[in-house]
Amino acid sequence: MSAGGVAAHKTEGNPVFGHIGGGHSAVYGPDGRRLTKPIPADEEGFVYVDLPMDMLISMRHFADPVGHYSRPELLWLGVDAREKKHVRREGDEAAADKGDTKVNGTYVVESGK
Repeated sequence: MSAGGVAAHKTEGNPVFGHIGGGHSAVYGPDGRRLTKPIPADEEGFVYVDLPMDMLISMRHFADPVGHYSRPELLWLGVDAREKKHVRREGDEAAADKGDTKVNGTYVVESGK
């Protein structure tokens, strides 16, 4: 954000957008440590690093996502292939899942369900 940008957006004094500076880009290793030095807020630059691939092997000892710590009941990857409408009313999906009858665009709850 430049001085002109702060003035144009009228964000002077705002703790997030009220100061001149950059985006704070960084590269982090698999153990969560920052691998790059910070770029000063008043400078532009490139962020690059040689990734220490041997760190990947050592970190797998802590959490192996396909081994002992694999918990498909907690974390899974799936695809919801149902059609998604751009405009919909809340509750339509729940009513359809229960098998309620749709009359004139409205789900009608049948007695005894």
